Amino acid sequence: MPATAYLVGAGPGDPGLITVRGMRVLAQAQVLVFDSPCHPDMIDLAPAEAERASVGNWPDGSALLVERARAGLTVVRPKSGARSPSVAEAQALAEAGLAFEIVPGTSGRSLPPASPVFRRRRRGCPQRSAMPSCSRDRPQPGTSNLDRLVAGRSTLVLYREPASIRDVANALIRHGRAPETPVAVVEAASSPGQRVFAGDARRDRPAGERGAGAPGDVRGQAVLLRERLAWREKRRLHGRSVAVTGARARAGEVVRVLEELGAEVLLAPCVETLAPPSWEPLDAAIGRMGEFDWLVLTSAEGAEAFLSRLREKGRDLRALGGVRIAAVGSAAAEGLRGARLEPELVAEVSNPATLARALAGMAVGGPRFLVVQAAAGREALPDALRALGASVTVAPASQTACPNTDLEPVRRRCAEGRLSAIAFASPPAVRGFVQLLGELEASRLLAHTAIAAIAASGPATREAIEQLGLQPAIEAGEATARSLVEALAAYLGNSPIT
Repeated sequence: MPATAYLVGAGPGDPGLITVRGMRVLAQAQVLVFDSPCHPDMIDLAPAEAERASVGNWPDGSALLVERARAGLTVVRPKSGARSPSVAEAQALAEAGLAFEIVPGTSGRSLPPASPVFRRRRRGCPQRSAMPSCSRDRPQPGTSNLDRLVAGRSTLVLYREPASIRDVANALIRHGRAPETPVAVVEAASSPGQRVFAGDARRDRPAGERGAGAPGDVRGQAVLLRERLAWREKRRLHGRSVAVTGARARAGEVVRVLEELGAEVLLAPCVETLAPPSWEPLDAAIGRMGEFDWLVLTSAEGAEAFLSRLREKGRDLRALGGVRIAAVGSAAAEGLRGARLEPELVAEVSNPATLARALAGMAVGGPRFLVVQAAAGREALPDALRALGASVTVAPASQTACPNTDLEPVRRRCAEGRLSAIAFASPPAVRGFVQLLGELEASRLLAHTAIAAIAASGPATREAIEQLGLQPAIEAGEATARSLVEALAAYLGNSPIT
């Protein structure tokens, strides 16, 4: 009988370390059940149409797994970090008579020595030894094991909970390991939020207590190579945590570039782009394209929607033969260029009055404009054009809504003082953030975090933030991933959070 539920070990944190089998299973999911800390790239491996169900911080999603699998759906449950596929969930599925498969994941035991601290073997540096996992209930392995492990100059790698650091350190010293033995405590190994605390066996408790996740603890002379070989910590934004609130479909490039620079990115979409309430106004405008002098596209979404509707109405780029094209923002311009259309005017800063004067100045006679923008969008540009004597037709190509995003990871990072910045690309993203948290809570969180505003619609995003009584500390001049990342990097620098 084929499996209907899959319990997937999703690796130690970095979504790139999931197994090939794990990726294949995620790609066929009809329902994805995940914990709040699940990396957004892991979630995106599931098909776009799959149901995505968060069980918050609860490690056990048995009831939801059984319910969806019993309905005949293919359910996938990834577990990353220190958590492995749950025995309790497997038992629940077995008791319900449902077929399931456990897909093992990459072990986190190899990561502390392999990724952030040191190479496993080097001339003059002893080979490592691995110690069994420890926990609060079993803080150390048997005495005979400790006697063997502390003998000689072996480098030890421990994989255990932060609470057991002091117990293990004392046990090692009692069994002969020197108190000055170098120690590195690695938290969240392999993830962008990885942190390394170095010290020695006498002083590792204060360092370890600063970490929140299950670290790898490396003890021995190989720790001394860390400064030379710690490639991850040398990235420009290592140790920084940035929340990105833009629509999931548009935020991928921003997330990718930030992560390449070493930042931990929390993708928290507070806005999503939907089809407009009706296509009729845009379809009607496309039917009489020859009547317009200018086509003005105010966003990348608008450019994409316009070109798509043009094709659906049986028209092609020849319908725009006599029409001059203006794009508001680099993203809209790039969308047009991807369709082999070069805009005659690109407004980098969307100041409605300035843009209207530039457009009117390039027009001859009584100019006629088709402005493609979001439904319920700002009327500043159309009004400015009309004030200059132009004839303006506005056609909605999209509308925005607030998705049901779980903002608990963002809230938690703020509470821990570990959220470096939160980025807003548009007024709807600001409004969505407030809607999801409530105005009081949203204002409280933002008051303790650097706010980045992307100047995609002139002062509109700044104004939405100012309505909360706050000011953006970081402003990107263009609505592009490069502009945002450059602004964040210039503000945050490259020193890690302490």
